[in-house]
Amino acid sequence: MDLLDKVDDDDRFSLRLILLALPEAEVILDVTDLVSGGWLPDQPLKIASGGMDEMRTVASTHAPTVVLTEGRTDAEFLSAALSVLHPHLTDLIRFLDFDQRNEGGAGALVRLVRAFAAAGIANKVVALFDNDSAASDALRVLNTTTLPPNIRVVRYPDIDLASTYPTLGPPTMEAPRGSLDQANVNGLAGSIELYLGRDVLTLPDGAFRPVQWQSLHKSGYHGVVTDKDQIHELFRAKVDAARRNPSKVAEQDWDGLCRILDKILTAFRSSRG
Repeated sequence: MDLLDKVDDDDRFSLRLILLALPEAEVILDVTDLVSGGWLPDQPLKIASGGMDEMRTVASTHAPTVVLTEGRTDAEFLSAALSVLHPHLTDLIRFLDFDQRNEGGAGALVRLVRAFAAAGIANKVVALFDNDSAASDALRVLNTTTLPPNIRVVRYPDIDLASTYPTLGPPTMEAPRGSLDQANVNGLAGSIELYLGRDVLTLPDGAFRPVQWQSLHKSGYHGVVTDKDQIHELFRAKVDAARRNPSKVAEQDWDGLCRILDKILTAFRSSRG
């Protein structure tokens, strides 16, 4: 045992060496004194699983937080925003590589969260859902209270811009091309595009690119911002400008993305609700 004492202060290493040296032997560890002294729980069967949970917790503090999103552009744009607004955190926050995923959307993200939970991933994981009706419907089947403590589920936040936003309704006899009305689209049409900034969402005439109402979900109508491809191009140009000249950031609108990044950075500060 003198040799084993020199290996490591953790007795589990010594126990592991014994098991490797004598694979057919039955090794019994008497923890009676530890249990009666209050050092271990009174249910010995939980000692091993509790030890594994403790090791995963310790490991997760030294590993980057993994962020799961609904789509490829969500991961791309949030990663870009992080590099512009918080460049010192890029090694601590990693967005899942969508090249390794076959599908996107809220339903697919729910399945991915369940897979991560079942696999016992040690990293801290933030599952980030859109702020729309599709996400609300998908989250109905996910019991977040049963997830491991290293997995948190959050959504894009409500923002003032979306509380009174132009929307394009379905065609009617009076308005064959659809009617344009103001509406609160928080919780109904909050995809990543709505958070990319007023400077990206504004048309040449000064109006915002409207939300187009589409299908009806259990949680309400689902809407998407029009001209997505153009919005994406404008945002990528905005990021390039900020990287070339960091002083440009003060002139650009990053408020929506700041709010999302804050959701990620504070996901583990409070108890899970």
